[in-house]
Amino acid sequence: ISGVGEVFKTLWIKGGKWDPGALVEFVESGRVSIRLQSLIAACLALKSKVVERDPLDQRRIREVLNFGHTVGHALESASDLSHGECVLWGMAIESSLLGKKAAMLKACLQAIHALGLELPAALLEHTEWEKFLAADKKINAGKVEMSLLASPGKVVRTKAGLPRLAKAIRDFPESFRR
Repeated sequence: ISGVGEVFKTLWIKGGKWDPGALVEFVESGRVSIRLQSLIAACLALKSKVVERDPLDQRRIREVLNFGHTVGHALESASDLSHGECVLWGMAIESSLLGKKAAMLKACLQAIHALGLELPAALLEHTEWEKFLAADKKINAGKVEMSLLASPGKVVRTKAGLPRLAKAIRDFPESFRR
């Protein structure tokens, strides 16, 4: 699931049409298909291209690769869920900041449902989200600078305060409803 979460993230950043069925098939069967190999190659090519454009991360081009990681790392700190699963949930929760009708929120939820993942309700009720979020490396003047996706391939930069992010996590069950 960790690898699958990262593949979803990278392909959504890339945008365009692709078949998520290869990822679901991999999770269900454990077999690496030619389709999956092709998706992984596309992910590696995109990551390489992004890093080559800004090797020292001075122009903030690489920031987009952190989509889902701010909330994802907080979820990891508070649970025993895998990194990739937390990133998938993190992408959904971060996308909820753009509103319930956000295209990426819907895409994330479809992927989560297709993979049969569940986020424990007790986890969302955790009281120390701001503490976990405060460990994020992208905090500047009390806000996290984030790259979200309005839709696959369309990056939106935003800043969110820790209270707003913590509220997005706690309120996520409402956003999660279809």
